[in-house]
Amino acid sequence: MRDLKIITMLCFSNVLLSTVFVNAAPDFIILGVTKCGTTSLYNYLMEHPHIARTKKKELFFFDSNFKKGIEWYNNKFALKEEGQLIGEATPGYFWKKGCLERIVQHCPKTKFIVLFRDPVKRVISEYLRRRRSGQESRRFGQAIFTHKIPYLEAGMYINHLERWLSFFPREQIHIVIAEDLFAKPEKEVNKVFKFLGLKEHRLASYPNHNKADNKLDVDPKTMNFLKKLYRPYNQLLRKFLGRSLPWR
Repeated sequence: MRDLKIITMLCFSNVLLSTVFVNAAPDFIILGVTKCGTTSLYNYLMEHPHIARTKKKELFFFDSNFKKGIEWYNNKFALKEEGQLIGEATPGYFWKKGCLERIVQHCPKTKFIVLFRDPVKRVISEYLRRRRSGQESRRFGQAIFTHKIPYLEAGMYINHLERWLSFFPREQIHIVIAEDLFAKPEKEVNKVFKFLGLKEHRLASYPNHNKADNKLDVDPKTMNFLKKLYRPYNQLLRKFLGRSLPWR
C-alpha cells in the first residue's frame, strides 16, 4: 500500500511538472486588430476539441498587466491535456507600443493570428465602441484627430505588420481578412486550424459575436479624408498579400 502511494505521488508530480512546462507560453495569440472580428474568431477556435478554452479572452498581459508577472499570465490559461493548444486574444497587442518587444522576449515560438478589416469602417466601429463604454464623449471628427493612435494609426496595418515581421518569420503569422471570415467562416476558420497544426473541424454555427449597430453619420469631408489617408497603406497591403482586398 505504501509503495502504491509513492507511485501515485510521483505520477501526480510528473503531471504537474509537465503542465507547468507546456503552459510556459501560449501556443497562439490573436494579436488584433481591434474591431476586426477577434471575438468571433476566438470563439470559433475555442470550439475545436484540441484547443483548451482560456479562462478569459483578453488578458492584456503584454499591455497593461505586464507588471503582474509571467506567473500571473500562465495561471490565466486552462490546464491542457496532451495534444491540446492554449491561446488568447488581446486585440491591442498588434498596434500598441511596447507589446511586440515583450512578446518577442516571452513568446518566441508562439504562432500569431491577426485580422484586418476595411480601416475606415474599423475607425467608425472603434469610435462607437468607445462611446458605448463611456471612454469617448467627443464628436467623431474631433475624437479621431485628438486621439490618433487607437483611431487612425491602428488601421495602418502594413506599418505594424512590417514591425512584427522584423522579429518573426512570415510563416509564424497568419493573416485573416475579416470580410472573408464572415462571408465564408468555415473555410477561413479551417485555414486557421491548419496554420495551428490542427485537423479541420466544422462548427454547428458561426454567429457574429459582438455585433453592434455601427451606423454613424460622418460628414463627406471627413470620410474623404479617411479614404485618402488609408489608400497608400491599403495598396502596400495588397501588394504584400498578393491579392485584392474587399475594400477600396
